[in-house]
Amino acid sequence: MVRPTTAELRISKRVLLHIDSQPRLAPGERVGVRSLTQEGMAEVLGATQGAVSNVLRRLVDGGALRAERRHVPGKGRRVTVYELTARGEQLARGLRIPSR
Repeated sequence: MVRPTTAELRISKRVLLHIDSQPRLAPGERVGVRSLTQEGMAEVLGATQGAVSNVLRRLVDGGALRAERRHVPGKGRRVTVYELTARGEQLARGLRIPSR
């Protein structure tokens, strides 16, 4: 079976893989990282912030992501940071492209 490269995947799948590749936030941790914010993901994935926003909303509504407001260094206010739920981790595992 030929699996697509990461660049060929839909934004929703790329978001799941991106979040899965980031360090996990400790329970109760009050500080988030920019790469887990809407703005950070849009930049990393080369997508518009609007497109990423729509995908994140659908993934949260579908139970694959959890959204939480946290302080992110360099931001003057708390912003939403996204984490995978158990369902999201399962989906991301199924998307991982085996290294050759």
